Amino acid sequence: MIKLLHSLRSIVTNALLGCDAYVLSSEAPVAYKAAAYLLKGLLGARVQVCDGTADEVEINAAIASGYHILLGSGTFTVAATASLSNKENVWLQGSGPGVTTIKVAADAQVNAIECIATAAKYRVTISDLYIDGNKGNITQGASQYVQNGIFLRGNGGVIYSAVIRNVYSYYNCWHGILVVGSVQRAVIQNVHAVSNGDTDGSGIRLEAQSWIVTGCVAAQNGDWGIYQEGTCYGGIVSNNYCDANTDGGIYLACTGTSLPTRVVVIGNRVYGTSADGILLLGATNSVVVGNVLGGGLTRGIGVYSAASDASSSGILVTGNVISGCTTGVRLYDTGTGVSADVLAQGNLFSGNTANLSVSLAVGATYRVSNNLGLVTESSGLATILSGATSVVVTHGLGITPSLQDIQVMAAENSTNDAGPLYVSTITSTQFTINCRADPGASNLDVVWQASKNRLITVA
Repeated sequence: MIKLLHSLRSIVTNALLGCDAYVLSSEAPVAYKAAAYLLKGLLGARVQVCDGTADEVEINAAIASGYHILLGSGTFTVAATASLSNKENVWLQGSGPGVTTIKVAADAQVNAIECIATAAKYRVTISDLYIDGNKGNITQGASQYVQNGIFLRGNGGVIYSAVIRNVYSYYNCWHGILVVGSVQRAVIQNVHAVSNGDTDGSGIRLEAQSWIVTGCVAAQNGDWGIYQEGTCYGGIVSNNYCDANTDGGIYLACTGTSLPTRVVVIGNRVYGTSADGILLLGATNSVVVGNVLGGGLTRGIGVYSAASDASSSGILVTGNVISGCTTGVRLYDTGTGVSADVLAQGNLFSGNTANLSVSLAVGATYRVSNNLGLVTESSGLATILSGATSVVVTHGLGITPSLQDIQVMAAENSTNDAGPLYVSTITSTQFTINCRADPGASNLDVVWQASKNRLITVA
């Protein structure tokens, strides 16, 4: 009796006074279950006790009864989704990601938690729990593409101010978190999305209109760590850790809108082998700043344009540390895409096979300047010896200079009139300074300067 009274008091004071509905798992202590059954007689659906089979029934009943639903400790096994659909001002809260687990039943092939809005809905929050997608016990194939940890979708309606916070989402067949359609002002914070998908499936996938992803861990997923695709009116990806994802760390394909995408990618750590670090496709008026990338990535940072509605423009890449990559920064146009005003400056390059790769369409504009480890400005003194009319100069630039990037000037009057100076045979490492005639016994010292620190228009 004492245990029962204590359990009653604990449930009331610790759970029901802080929420609208409380759900106990099948693993709850016997005294807690007995107390919960007594309270259920008084409070109805606001108190639920699960039996470990199809626990979504009790969870959904609790959701229907209130707006703040608290899940107790233990594992909740779901054979169908725990649904917040068409409900607003709703908060599904666990007791902590190391305390509350929602596990998808074997071969259930369902989203663990979902919210689908067919009308405008405000303030949907999911927090403080662990999701086990149980992909090892789900038959793979076409059906894998319906099993996500958390699925939010504006489908005929808009979800405003969705928050996913302090959630661990592991072992889902497709994505750890999937947010699609008309979803605005979504915040994904302190989420661990790990080991989702096999050959496909990202840790966090967004096809939403505006969002913040911050303080998350995305690792060992079958596709990307963090992936955005589709119309985007603004997004922030900050202070996340991405490692060992099959295709890469952060992919932002912000296409299909004439509005500026205004994406900020800041303070992330991205590592991996044979994958991309941060890739922007079709982003405009966006910043990639203060990120650390390395660990054998194929490309550290890529800025791509692929089609007329997916051309990157107004991109600032600055303050990043890029090391141990096959290519540090890649600027690339394909199809009908033409990049414009891409600026890479103030970055640190170290130990990359190549620091920069530029393959842009005619008319594209870019500038690469003032980076450490990637030389874009150099100067020196070369000497055309007596009996010669040229000297080969090693310029040391990390970008092949054009004729207009090189200036030469005689530093003295030679014994003989050597005539005018001119430059020829420009390569990725050298160029040749020529004069008309043998300078004579005095030789001819020539001051040279080579600089790519300018806005370049691809011809």
